[in-house]
Amino acid sequence: MAWNKEATVIVFDIGSHMAQQAEGKMSHFDISKQCILRILQNKLFTESKDEFALVLCGAENTDNRLNEMSDSDYMSIKTEAGLKMVDWEILDALSSIQEPTMVKDGDVFEALRVALDVIEQEEAASKKKRFAKRRILLFSNLRGTSNAVRDQMSRFVQDMESANINMMQLIGVDLEEKKDEPRHNGHDKKGQTKKQGKAAVETLQKVYESLKSVEDVESYSFADALKYTNAFAGRQVRPTPWNGLLEIGETLKVPVVMFCRIKEAKPKQSWKKAYAADPSIGIQQSTQFFRQVGLQREEVAAEELVEAYRYGVTTVPFSEEDKKNMKFTNVGKCMKALGFAPASQVKAHLFVGDDVKIMTAALADEAAATAVSALVHALKEDNMVIICKYGYNRISAPKMVALSPHICQRAAGKYEGFYVHYLPFEDDLRLYTFAPLVNNKRKIHLQPNEEQLEAVGDLIDKLTVNEGDDYFDALNPKNIRNPYLQRLYQSLQHRALNADKPLPPLDEGLLTQLTMPKELAMASAAEVDRIKLLFPLKKVEKPKFRRQHNGAAGDQQEDVDMATIDGTDGGSAALGQINNFKPTVVTVGTIAPVDDFMTLIEDASDTKFDDAVKKAAEVVNEIIFGFDGSLYAEKVLKLITVVRRECVTKNRTFMFNMFLKTFKADLQSKDLKDVWEKLVEEKVTLIDSQEASESNVSRKEAEEFLKVTAVKKASPKKAAAKKDEDDMFSEMFA
Repeated sequence: MAWNKEATVIVFDIGSHMAQQAEGKMSHFDISKQCILRILQNKLFTESKDEFALVLCGAENTDNRLNEMSDSDYMSIKTEAGLKMVDWEILDALSSIQEPTMVKDGDVFEALRVALDVIEQEEAASKKKRFAKRRILLFSNLRGTSNAVRDQMSRFVQDMESANINMMQLIGVDLEEKKDEPRHNGHDKKGQTKKQGKAAVETLQKVYESLKSVEDVESYSFADALKYTNAFAGRQVRPTPWNGLLEIGETLKVPVVMFCRIKEAKPKQSWKKAYAADPSIGIQQSTQFFRQVGLQREEVAAEELVEAYRYGVTTVPFSEEDKKNMKFTNVGKCMKALGFAPASQVKAHLFVGDDVKIMTAALADEAAATAVSALVHALKEDNMVIICKYGYNRISAPKMVALSPHICQRAAGKYEGFYVHYLPFEDDLRLYTFAPLVNNKRKIHLQPNEEQLEAVGDLIDKLTVNEGDDYFDALNPKNIRNPYLQRLYQSLQHRALNADKPLPPLDEGLLTQLTMPKELAMASAAEVDRIKLLFPLKKVEKPKFRRQHNGAAGDQQEDVDMATIDGTDGGSAALGQINNFKPTVVTVGTIAPVDDFMTLIEDASDTKFDDAVKKAAEVVNEIIFGFDGSLYAEKVLKLITVVRRECVTKNRTFMFNMFLKTFKADLQSKDLKDVWEKLVEEKVTLIDSQEASESNVSRKEAEEFLKVTAVKKASPKKAAAKKDEDDMFSEMFA
């Protein structure tokens, strides 16, 4: 069945009169051809199931069913393509049609009769084929012949109504404008052509006035047609509803329905590999897996493969059963309110996800509509939003969303509902620390003065786009096409029809739509110049930053002299400001642990100092026991030495001594003699009471600590003692 499809017959007038040029450089023939190509291309790229037919009026050859029934009528009319889904064959046939050079015209009224016959015969030939809508599009400047009489026009109107034609459009002449034009006497060089054109126009006007049962009877000029078809249409997506319950508390459950309102458009088809010699030949992709056995590679059979996840340095296999058990089966499909929050606290920069949804009461449910309306108005009045837990289905992971109330008046009536925005979890947040505008220590004062604030305010006023402005529609997202998709479709269409020709240049209109309107730029020119004067650029030499080569714990580092920025005058204050923008250090890493540790303890309180020592201890264990400890012993020794020195300075001796005792025990248990010997060689021992008053370790105990170098297997009792030390160390940093 084809009840959801449309049938459209395009009548293309290619008579000699279509060679006349429009206001620009293109002829009426070229404009019509371009518009028809774009209509068909849109249907092809969106993979529409609608069917199209093409009828040529003014063709050199005659080929239509009505002519076969009447030899003398319906001449120079050709059915170029019958009703079918758009393919490259019909586009190729249309592209091959050349501008007429011979004086050959067809009757546009008879061409419309042929178009109607195409639809009727297609439905009559197949009882299963029925169309939801039937349309006829005529592309003509109506300068050709039309010999229709009143009876023929009346019969045509009756046939249109009986065939349930839903739309008839004329592209090329605006019949409403023609009604207001003054009459001409026709005595000039082109008197015969004007007389013919007048007959065709009057015929179409009478037909249009008589088509009262047809839903859409419209006519457009060529200029309007170019404007409406100058872009490729996006892929149409049928809205899929999400039906569920909005749960507030244990007892209030409101049936709601949710649709996707905004989502980034992407090409439906992705790039694929094709056989260059003949792309129509299908190819298959095959993947093989190998394992290294000595110097040889052995293929691994598919049944021996299992998915795995790399967790740290360990590859953890995960079976299908594990994946099944990992799903959130206990969450279920839901939209549960967690609480209400002021709308001012749920800021736009917290919205995540790639779409925005709308939610309203379930269709045809008056009780639900009343409940949703009450919620929306109450939230609007108090400027609040609802924070909810959202589960798409019974096994999906839960998400957190904000329901923002929305009320708008539309042609169909008043709409009340919610916008649904996804909110981030803690893992999704990226926190950055920026330098302050005022820093008395560095003598930096970057707050704008009153004159600067006024200048920026004036610029904002000049660049504010209001609904009444001429360029408001041009900047409305509803009227701006995605340049990437437009260029992609243009290139694909050209390559499919012209295999050997280079791609056409980029259409300037694609980039113009994302450029500030000239009127707006001219109106704000004075304010922009004032901004330049009040905010002069200063040339500041960038400092040298450390470049770190990607690798393991022993990565190399080098200093790189960055480029300078344009301006006039530098200064230590500006240089200090740039230094403030270095990446924020939040932990001790394996690449430059000493630098990270020193950054963390700079002006740190006792609590933050303890946290930095804890992180340094963790990275020591990670480098020594997670990598090759002997290889990175020098780096670890340097870090421990620095930590020891700072602990003495801060008088936090107990923490360092406990860490060093635990570290020594771990080295001995894992037989890492090289690392321990380096500590002994550099005399990195416990902090004694002579170095820091807080320490309860004597000088003799500190010296004895370095003498115990033999590796001994711990007895159960000693192992328990070591465990107590580990627990104490963990609790100390908890």
